[in-house]
Amino acid sequence: MTAVLHRILLRCAMRTMRTRIWLGLLTLAAAAPAVGSSTLCDFSSKHYALEFTGYGEIAMIQVHRPRGLKMGPYTVLDFDERAKRVHIVHEGTSEQGGMPPFVLRGAGRTVRIEVDGTVEDGVLGCQWELSTGQT
Repeated sequence: MTAVLHRILLRCAMRTMRTRIWLGLLTLAAAAPAVGSSTLCDFSSKHYALEFTGYGEIAMIQVHRPRGLKMGPYTVLDFDERAKRVHIVHEGTSEQGGMPPFVLRGAGRTVRIEVDGTVEDGVLGCQWELSTGQT
């Protein structure tokens, strides 16, 4: 009888321990920052809209306008989301449907994109402004 009771108590203890481990892991997963990226800034002009994602530095650029274009290799020469300063050179891509080469450069309210020799003024909006109420 004692051996049976001992086995039952041992099983309950193991289940309780597993439950505690799972609850601990779930708590850690919920408290940890999400892996991936978030929007840092976006640029918008008459013909182009780009979104810069990452944490603190640009990890990826997504093209929203013109729709359907893919980004190729690019170089971030300067980026400061708080100063709203950016200088990015996109070399273009030989893939069909790729974004043409461009240079995006500027700071504050003077940000320009040059694509195929045409220059457009645009606006650089950064997410930290929204959380602090600054513009």
